[in-house]
Amino acid sequence: MKHCPNRECPDRLTNGFAGEYRDEIEVCPYCGTPLEQGPATGDMGSGERPVLEGVEDALEGTLVRVGHYLDPSQAELARGFLESRGIPARIARDAAGGARPDIGGITGIRLMVPASLKDEALRALEEAEG
Repeated sequence: MKHCPNRECPDRLTNGFAGEYRDEIEVCPYCGTPLEQGPATGDMGSGERPVLEGVEDALEGTLVRVGHYLDPSQAELARGFLESRGIPARIARDAAGGARPDIGGITGIRLMVPASLKDEALRALEEAEG
């Protein structure tokens, strides 16, 4: 397993953690940085694994899904809306380990928030759609 070491990688900035890739992938498909061997550590170098649905996030508790989108721009708008309301949000998407960064439109994009803010986030999103 390899990971992107670039702290300014668009994938890391969007998702909040470094992408991990299969060994045959040589460069990050998002920023072109040569990949480094080994699993990614947490965004702040904490040694924690990347945050995925249902996995403990050292900074915010368990993340839960509050939205599912096929269009990346819609997911980003919803994330920005929640953050403007003071609700930290992350976007999680499947890129097949970096081999297929284009499949997010097929598999969908998940909007994640801390479990403690799930109800508040759902109310805010419902209000925005209403």
